[in-house]
Amino acid sequence: MGKKELRESVGLLAIVLSLLFVGIEMRQNNIIARASAINELATNQREWLLGVVTDSELSSIWGEYVFNAVPEESFNRRDQTRLAGLQQALGINMENAFLQRELGLLPDELSDLYHFSGSPVFSSENFAAFWSNERYRYHPTFVAALEQEYPGLRE
Repeated sequence: MGKKELRESVGLLAIVLSLLFVGIEMRQNNIIARASAINELATNQREWLLGVVTDSELSSIWGEYVFNAVPEESFNRRDQTRLAGLQQALGINMENAFLQRELGLLPDELSDLYHFSGSPVFSSENFAAFWSNERYRYHPTFVAALEQEYPGLRE
């Protein structure tokens, strides 16, 4: 083997090793992106839940609204605003989890942790009333999937 052939072989080996290195780096970056997405979703959900459970007045209002089906009109304007904000925040959290799952950042098995299926909130009449006014604010694929899971939300 001549010097030229040796240089070409070393060059080819360097290219192959570089491609392997790039592949390993891409895989590690993908793992980091998934972990960050999962962490962000957990943080958002935790903040939402803590906001509800650490404020006894808000917790009471939310419980009456969701679990006792007290209509929004029964609350004063301040509490109506708080309920709307809670539902918007919950919708954004769910939309974020849904879109991250669609992008492959959130494993399917974790999506149920964010109550996409079987949520008493999404199946409530009060949420359906909220949704009919707010659905346009969310990504169309999320809207379609949520309305497929909860037919009572369809217009």
